[in-house]
Amino acid sequence: VQGNLDNNSNSRKVVFEPSPYLVVFKKVVVSVLCALLYVKLIPSFPIQRVKEAEFVEDTTFPYKMYYLIISTTLVRFKYYHAWLLADAICNASSLGFNGFDQNGNPRWDLISNVDVLKFEVHRGSYVF
Repeated sequence: VQGNLDNNSNSRKVVFEPSPYLVVFKKVVVSVLCALLYVKLIPSFPIQRVKEAEFVEDTTFPYKMYYLIISTTLVRFKYYHAWLLADAICNASSLGFNGFDQNGNPRWDLISNVDVLKFEVHRGSYVF
């Protein structure tokens, strides 16, 4: 925590700015995890396979759904990687600080590209 004098008021009180290190670390870890999962698993589930005649004609409907869910999720991982890494960079430069929550914990969601968990679990609540 770094203390700076508040130059925007007449008082000389010290304002403590929260450290972004923990939120940056978490976002970088999740970003790298998304990249690793994409690189490791996309060869096993290439999205191009869904256009092949063998896939369309010779696979069962449940397998097609299973394969589409896995392959499209893996494709989204490359975007999650980029978006989370961009969030981490913004937070590392102290952009994205959004004040404190009711418990006094710093919020780092002012500048945010995506909330992966909310997007994957509560997709119906988003308006595009």
